[in-house]
Amino acid sequence: MAIQPVKNGKRHQCSVQKKPSSVTREEFDELTSTVYSVARIAVDNRHMINGVQNALVALDEEDARLKQKMFEIDQGMENNRRIIKEAIKSIGDRMSESEQLVGELVERLGIKDVSLDEQQP
Repeated sequence: MAIQPVKNGKRHQCSVQKKPSSVTREEFDELTSTVYSVARIAVDNRHMINGVQNALVALDEEDARLKQKMFEIDQGMENNRRIIKEAIKSIGDRMSESEQLVGELVERLGIKDVSLDEQQP
């Protein structure tokens, strides 16, 4: 069996030119077996490629999910920072108001030396 390349436009195709007694039955069976084996390998490879592609899609989806989760966590942390800053400012404002009220009270009562750290019995 001789295989001759045939030019057809841009593609090269192979045509098989038959020679009546050039292939034995044993060689034909061996070639047929090889063709089927190659076809099975091609199908197996296609299944493996599909599996790898599906795994890559799953990884991309998981990556996107994790990025979204990280974004949500960052947003939550930023919100918490803002709340904490507002709380600290509010506490500071209240402390200033309290100190001012204590100062006014001390002034009204005419107390000269007041230490808030000392406790009186």
